[in-house]
Amino acid sequence: MTDFEAMSRMASENMDIRMSPYFVSAKLIDKGRAGHVTMGVDAQVIHDLAFGENHMVALYVINKEQFNKVKAEAALNHNSSTGK
Repeated sequence: MTDFEAMSRMASENMDIRMSPYFVSAKLIDKGRAGHVTMGVDAQVIHDLAFGENHMVALYVINKEQFNKVKAEAALNHNSSTGK
């Protein structure tokens, strides 16, 4: 099972998976070979990471246009199936 399949299953089963679209900054280091990415998260995420043992952070960089297109198509399909 890939990471994406695992996350899809977690989402479909309403498990504890969260997404933050709050990009703060990116900085290149090591002569441009690597870098740091800073993301904004809510207080509960900080608490879960600092005091819990059951949470981890994974960063996936996705195509925003494709993501928004998939969400829009899903909303259209949902609205057409519910008559809205």
